[in-house]
Amino acid sequence: MRGMALFGILAALGALVGWGVGDFLIQRLTRRIGNFRTMLYGGSFGFLVLTPFAWSHLPDAFGAWQDTVLLIGISSVVFFNAFFNFEALRKGKIAVIAPVLALELPLTALLAVALIGERLTPGQVVAILAVVVGFFFVVRQKSADGSWRKPSFERGVAYAIIGVFGLAFYNFTIGISSRATEPVLTAWVIGGTVAILSFITLLVRREVSAKSLIQPLRKYPGLILAESVCVVGAGLCFAYATTLIPISVATGVSEGYVVLSVMLGLLINREKLRRSQLFGVGIVVLGILGLAWMTA
Repeated sequence: MRGMALFGILAALGALVGWGVGDFLIQRLTRRIGNFRTMLYGGSFGFLVLTPFAWSHLPDAFGAWQDTVLLIGISSVVFFNAFFNFEALRKGKIAVIAPVLALELPLTALLAVALIGERLTPGQVVAILAVVVGFFFVVRQKSADGSWRKPSFERGVAYAIIGVFGLAFYNFTIGISSRATEPVLTAWVIGGTVAILSFITLLVRREVSAKSLIQPLRKYPGLILAESVCVVGAGLCFAYATTLIPISVATGVSEGYVVLSVMLGLLINREKLRRSQLFGVGIVVLGILGLAWMTA
């Protein structure tokens, strides 16, 4: 059991890195080619790469109608949720948007405890609360006179708030689906569904042509490949993590991707990090490390 939990923690940490770097790359890519093309390329990449691994598990996907409906439902939610998250990152600052998305952690834990009876130790609860408090310090700023500013409703924040609920639903249901079938099969179905829905959306918007689909691949091949690898890899790591450790714990550990995204935005985009925000990042890191240690 200790070994399984350790592998679950490592998988959640893999999701942390993949989503952290992925969000930063998504922001850059969506500002160049738009949301739906980014989703089309990422979904197609996941579908094609995972096909050899998912092929033998196809009977599991369609063996029970409940599993099929669950997979299709999750995939559809991922598509709509991705649009809101991508739009938030495209319009807003990553140092502002990423901490807003951290609200998925308490929402996911609430769903896991309320609906499937997961139980957390007092120490794990404290660690998750520490992560939430740390994100509060990351997102809040102090004015010149030292008083706390009221939260600003900046560009993209409204999209991020809507996306948070989709993220919580994704975190919870991806664990249920991965336990019922296979994690690689779940990731494969999600990739294919996102690709199909993105293509249909582009068709409806009359934005499909050979030039519009091929030109971005020629112009930004490295960026598209890196973003696709990060996002697909992170989703697969998280799916495996939820089969080895509680969903709420996997979410708590992988939630560190928000801090990584913020740090990448601050360092590469040269945004300033205030002392209170540094304090918040420190609390988040300690909370994640504590959660990982208590679980493994």
